[in-house]
Amino acid sequence: MRVLVVEDDERLGPEIVSLLRKGDYAVDLAATGEEAGFLGQTEPYDAIVLDLGLPDHDGLSILTELRTKGVLTPILVLTARDRFADLVAGFRAGADDYLKKPFHVDELMVRLEAFIAELLASQHDTERRRLLHRYLIWHLVRRIRSRNNGRPTTRQQSLMIRRLARGAVAFLDWLGAQNLTLGNCQQADLDRWLTDESATYREETGRLIRWAHANKLTTAHVASTRWNGPAQALDHQHRWEVTRRLLHDDHLKAEDRLAGLLVLLYAQGATAISRMTVGHIQVGADDVRLHLGRVPIQLPEPVATLARTVVSNRKGHATIGALTPSPWLFPGGQPGRPISSARLTHRLNNLGICPNQARSTALFQLATEIPAAILARTLGIHTDVAVIWQRHSAGDWATYAAHVSRRTSSQEH
Repeated sequence: MRVLVVEDDERLGPEIVSLLRKGDYAVDLAATGEEAGFLGQTEPYDAIVLDLGLPDHDGLSILTELRTKGVLTPILVLTARDRFADLVAGFRAGADDYLKKPFHVDELMVRLEAFIAELLASQHDTERRRLLHRYLIWHLVRRIRSRNNGRPTTRQQSLMIRRLARGAVAFLDWLGAQNLTLGNCQQADLDRWLTDESATYREETGRLIRWAHANKLTTAHVASTRWNGPAQALDHQHRWEVTRRLLHDDHLKAEDRLAGLLVLLYAQGATAISRMTVGHIQVGADDVRLHLGRVPIQLPEPVATLARTVVSNRKGHATIGALTPSPWLFPGGQPGRPISSARLTHRLNNLGICPNQARSTALFQLATEIPAAILARTLGIHTDVAVIWQRHSAGDWATYAAHVSRRTSSQEH
């Protein structure tokens, strides 16, 4: 796919080009309206990304010129203008969509879409390609976008979609070797596949089959497995030993200590922590509050002091020489980007913390002490998730209610 990027910003233009090329797009960059008009009319592009604020021509005039000359290439407009009249003018001039500045390019989604496009192109059977497109693009990727609600795709989400895609292809290959399709596959065929020693991606394939069954594309069905609590033993003693070390060992980096405590005390995963901004920490004259959900959490000492230190002394390769402060609580190695969840996980491992296991331990303990509704509001998790954890931890709401009652009584006296 060939794309023309029209952007005069010396930083943003090359950044967009670099990210698109990482997604295996062929990209040309134009910095002026004159160059954009010439290339747009003479080169066969599949898409054009057009900035409206060009130095020599107004972007709307370029857009109008291209449409007048019969150029039907889809055009995505980049604009810092937020007036409704400007947006209407852009669409009337022939824009297909617009993106408001400033924005963050979702690099992982670009790479994921390129991976899916390549996978679909490798499928020679038209019906199979259509089925995979419907499953991968219109079901899986669309659901990720909806859940993220504008937030960047995480590494875990990208890897999960890739696994599901490979699982779907592997199962369809097996069906093809048996002269079967998903449409005429019977339950006996599926059971035979489940017992086949050469079968791979069983869990991932189950997702495809359940989706196909729900959409009446097959009569075969694989039941989903209900989650019945943490699969591994929860080591509460290790959790508190590491917590004490992070609270009191001043030889450790403040940002590592805070990240570790966010896992151990507040049940946050590595991905969620890596995406935190300074806005998640509210530093007041007398207290420090952590915003994870709708209800802020007042941080106790020495966690509050650690949070103050990290907010005021954020470090990372991306902050060196930066003209504006990084918005990320844990800056990464690239300008304007947070630390990756993989890098943060590595740093937590060095402290003796396995983020997934430690988060489960913390969440399990919190669910025994706090009602699900309050747990959801403070930690920023879905109420249904909190209810499930509370059920498996056998949390006692009566104990919490009694504690609140005693606390209220003592304040009145």
